[in-house]
Amino acid sequence: MNYHKIVFLNTHPIQYFAPMYQELTHSKAFDFEVWYCTRHGLNAEMDKQFGKAVKWDIPILEGYPHKFLKNHAPKPSLYSIWGIINLSIFKEIFRLPRKSAVVLFGWNNFTYLAAVMACKLSGQAVLIRCDTPYLREKLRKGFMSRFQRKLLQHLLFPLIDHFLYIGKQNKLFYQRYGVPDSKLVNSPYSVDNERFHRQATDLLKNKQYLKQELGLPPDKKIILFVGKLIPIKRPLDLIMAFSTITNDANAVLAIVGDGEMNQEIAAKIAAYNLDDKVRLFGFVNQSKIAQFYAVSDVLVLCSSSEAWGLAVNEAMNFGLPVIVSDMVGCADDLVKEGLNGFVVPTGDVEQLAEKLLYILQNDEWRMKARQVSHETIAEYSYTITIKNLASL
Repeated sequence: MNYHKIVFLNTHPIQYFAPMYQELTHSKAFDFEVWYCTRHGLNAEMDKQFGKAVKWDIPILEGYPHKFLKNHAPKPSLYSIWGIINLSIFKEIFRLPRKSAVVLFGWNNFTYLAAVMACKLSGQAVLIRCDTPYLREKLRKGFMSRFQRKLLQHLLFPLIDHFLYIGKQNKLFYQRYGVPDSKLVNSPYSVDNERFHRQATDLLKNKQYLKQELGLPPDKKIILFVGKLIPIKRPLDLIMAFSTITNDANAVLAIVGDGEMNQEIAAKIAAYNLDDKVRLFGFVNQSKIAQFYAVSDVLVLCSSSEAWGLAVNEAMNFGLPVIVSDMVGCADDLVKEGLNGFVVPTGDVEQLAEKLLYILQNDEWRMKARQVSHETIAEYSYTITIKNLASL
């Protein structure tokens, strides 16, 4: 490895990243440290999209070297370029050993941009790992979008040493901005496959018992939705599609999530007379979410804008087939059309209903899909990211 040390600069502790850092500690592949710009998420702060205070219930600070930088922003926020201002970033980067590298997870705040400047001035390398898919970027219109593209292509991206792409759409995004293949490094978006495999092994033995524990009918198939109940997730599409197949599907729809559409969803369920066929579970934390994957028969993610969709990774660790919309970033990577699921046009309720019914009525197909999902998700692991970083 050419880098003496790699620093991962995160805005805040993230439940999907911590297991990778823990695995990296065990692997001893290279010297590293994680720097956090804020403590967001550690003290049950209000999540705007969930509409409630959220605190993850799995250990996200244990088992790896990390530290917190002081945020000097007058109005701290993850959603504003001036909401994260860690003035010590210059001092911290200049203290790093020669030939180190800093991994940034975007360019949407002051500290990330300042880190690029500090690295260039101190001779350290800069790596970028963001999740922007080309399919979403190409829909952006107007002068400001064009201006931002020019800034990225001609000012920021030429300063970056390597781009860690999370999947096919993200790779295409960089390529369309002129990034050469020699700077692209595969860094697949992953979840803690090992943990979910263990849970699947234990929970799937007791699927019927789990259904009863969760208040789900043991004799029904389960359609699962996991996500924030906000407009871009389009949960109403799934409810409308489900309403058209209830007489043939012998299924129940389980909706796991919370958000601003709670009342609208409840009203739609009542309007379609689905009160006995749709279950609303609200927000479910990480330690419990595995139970819902274990009892389900298919996962649906029908968003109109989804950078990736890590719920798909989680579900596939349980062998679930999946249906996603064509605006979900992982569609090109994780969904093997007709083999472990389907990609449907965003907002096409009729086609969503058709694919749902096909999956629910074909037990043999679902068994084959289970194997495809397991084989596919094995290629999207922290191990691959660590190996590729170590090879730089």
